[in-house]
Amino acid sequence: DEVDTDEHAARYTKNAFYNNMLPGAVIAIEGFNESQAGPAKAFKESLAREYGGPANAGRVMITSGKTTFARLDTPFRDMQLVDLRKFLMDFVRMVYRVPPEIVGDVTSSNKATSFAAREHLAEQATKPRAEVFLAAIQKHLAPRFDDDVILSYDSPVPADREHRLRVMGTLPSAFSFDEWRSEAGFKPHPERQGFAELLPGQKPNEPQDTPTPAAGSSAEADAEAKPGT
Repeated sequence: DEVDTDEHAARYTKNAFYNNMLPGAVIAIEGFNESQAGPAKAFKESLAREYGGPANAGRVMITSGKTTFARLDTPFRDMQLVDLRKFLMDFVRMVYRVPPEIVGDVTSSNKATSFAAREHLAEQATKPRAEVFLAAIQKHLAPRFDDDVILSYDSPVPADREHRLRVMGTLPSAFSFDEWRSEAGFKPHPERQGFAELLPGQKPNEPQDTPTPAAGSSAEADAEAKPGT
C-alpha cells in the first residue's frame, strides 16, 4: 500500500503540471455573454502576458466591476505531498532494514555512521536473506548431488578494522611484518620478514629446543619419574 501510495502521489504531482484537465480558477464576470468574445479573448491574453510564467507567480491583479472568484485546485502546501513522500520513502526503507546512507540519504550522516551503515545492512538485511536462500538450496538442491554436500557462503559482514587494529596495537610483537603490511594494504616486503620484536622465550637465529631442567629442580624430578627418561 505504501509503495502504491507513493506512486500515486508522484503521478498526481506530475499531472498537476498538466492542469489535471481542470483550470486553476474560474472567473465569472457579471453581464458577460458570448457576443463579448473579443474582449474576453483580449482579457485572457492580458492575463497570460502579465501573470504567466514563473517570474510573474504570485502577482496581484486589481480590476473594476463585480466579479466572482472560485478556486478549484488544492494548493500543494495543503496536501503536504513532500512530507507524505518522505514518510513513505522512510517506511519502505525501514521495512527492508536498509540504512539511509545506503540509498544516498546523508542528511544526518558522518564518517562513523557511513561505515556502520554497511555493517548494519550486511547483518540485518543481506545475511538473513542469505541464510534463507542457503537453507532452501541445502534442503532441496544439495541432496541431488550428494548427501554429504554442505553449502556455505562468504559472510557479507565487513571486518571490524577498528577492533583488529586495537588488538594488534595492544601487543605489536605478536604480529609479523607481513601481517602489519597486509593490514595497511601493502604486499610482503622481501627484506622485512618475521617479527618486529622477539616474543617471550624466543632467541634470534637459534632453534627453539626444549630447555634442560636445572639440577635439583622439580622439573628434573618429574623427568626422572617418567619412564624412559
